[in-house]
Amino acid sequence: AGMADIHDAEPPPVDYSFLEFDDTQQTGTQDYDPFAERTRLSQVDSQGNTWAEGAETQMTATQDTDLPPPTTAADDTVMADDLIFDDILEEGGQEYDFSNLPEHACLYCGISNPCSVAKCVKTGKWFCNCRINTTASHIVHHLVASRNKEIALHPESPLGDTIVECYNCGVRNVFVMGFIASKSDAVVVLLCRGCLNSGGLKDLGWDTEAWEPIIQDKAFVQWLLKDPEEHEIQRARQLSSTEISKLEELWKDKPDATLEDLEKPEVESEPDPVLLAYEDAFHHQNIFGPLVKLEADYDKKMRESQRRDSISVRWDVALNKKRLAYFTFSGMDSDM
Repeated sequence: AGMADIHDAEPPPVDYSFLEFDDTQQTGTQDYDPFAERTRLSQVDSQGNTWAEGAETQMTATQDTDLPPPTTAADDTVMADDLIFDDILEEGGQEYDFSNLPEHACLYCGISNPCSVAKCVKTGKWFCNCRINTTASHIVHHLVASRNKEIALHPESPLGDTIVECYNCGVRNVFVMGFIASKSDAVVVLLCRGCLNSGGLKDLGWDTEAWEPIIQDKAFVQWLLKDPEEHEIQRARQLSSTEISKLEELWKDKPDATLEDLEKPEVESEPDPVLLAYEDAFHHQNIFGPLVKLEADYDKKMRESQRRDSISVRWDVALNKKRLAYFTFSGMDSDM
């Protein structure tokens, strides 16, 4: 009867609210009440959805007032890119606009610092004294690849607009050029190797024993052409050694070619390799015909590369009444 009275009796009202507990509930010191426990379980079953909605509303309100809006994976990627780009701007300013570079910018990497670039006098192209993906500096690499020997400095460089040449004889071959310091004056004199043995240099107070080449470790000395700054190197164009070699080969036929021309598909494909045996004479001709043409084009290019300009001819008559022709090559280096 006692149990029946307990189940049939109306449970006393209990005031509960979400996430609210008194001190006794937190410490666990409250006595067990069967009416309160049954009522709590009933409210969980019947009002679970209502409490969940209330909790979601409360959490949404808290987010709107205190917490920042949630971010997605794409937002995180954009934020990371912005941070990296900001670091670049802090180190060296905006990145190079390779479509709008100055005329004196290096054709390999795009560096345009007037103190770091020099012009090849023969080709009129500018290159820097930095080595990016090359064993030598870009200006030295171009001089070797194009078989040229003369350079000119930028007008805004510390030495001004000048062509590097020997002070004594005027030779402009930078590969035989060096410098010595004058004992009496605080100046540096450029001298070629051929002038070191001249007896008159010591009378001028120049220590010929202190002669050093202007190209050291495959790059020009720092007082002549400075190395670019670290932030300039980071912003520079990264051409591979293969692309640089292809560009030099392309300039031999098209001096005005650009990097965009490297991306164009080649008109001529690679020739077929030779075989040990052929099906017939027609097959043999198809294999060796393109190879013979390539060899003929190469020989023609080599003959044309040996052409010299500005040559004067003087005719004379020898003692045996035969005619003689004297050819004078102007503008040639002393080592040729």
